[in-house]
Amino acid sequence: MHILDADRKSFVFSPGPLFANVVLADEINRSNPRAQSALLEAMSERQVTVDNRTYPLPEPFLVIATQNPYEQHGTYPLPESQLDRFNLRLRLSYPDRDSERQLIRENNLLTMRDGIPASMRPEQVRALRAEVDRVTVHDAVVDYNPAARGGDPGPPRRPPGRLPRGAIGLKSTAQALARIEGRDHVTPGDVRRAAVSGPLPPRLPERGRRRSEAAQAILEEILSVVPSPL
Repeated sequence: MHILDADRKSFVFSPGPLFANVVLADEINRSNPRAQSALLEAMSERQVTVDNRTYPLPEPFLVIATQNPYEQHGTYPLPESQLDRFNLRLRLSYPDRDSERQLIRENNLLTMRDGIPASMRPEQVRALRAEVDRVTVHDAVVDYNPAARGGDPGPPRRPPGRLPRGAIGLKSTAQALARIEGRDHVTPGDVRRAAVSGPLPPRLPERGRRRSEAAQAILEEILSVVPSPL
């Protein structure tokens, strides 16, 4: 927001928590729809607009969010346009016995742990992104992308409501997987692995777990019918 500076006799912009390289939105579906919609510009355009003034967010910029089960009280379903801006969906299970024991021993609810060292500098992340962008994606692999298929009559069917942003995100994820394995090109296997962790097709009628299962079923159907290009 803009705050009045009495000494300068003018308004000064005060950046909020979005102005960080990594933003964690914990239990994002417990925030109201207005707060959720406020993230759309930041996640898509990497900027925020306040009082008709636009401010760029730092680069790199990444949003990580957690959700509560929709069956719990006080939750709001995420808008379809916001779901489409998340690139990956990860499921976290309960820790194993040894990890849980370590978690209990090393943490205390009454104290906060400070001084966590940064694992990478922003310029290192930008350099890695440039390497990922250089990974080759052949046209045949682009056509194999299950999030991009939808112009063909009949099966394989397109995930309902899937926008081109999802296909682009799936391609970028496949490029990253290929780069991690030391390859300079994307294979159909990279696309299949990226699709498993890909975002939900946002306009499925189901909610919660049923929505996730329906989305996975559609992706599996597409990948089982479309012949591998290589």
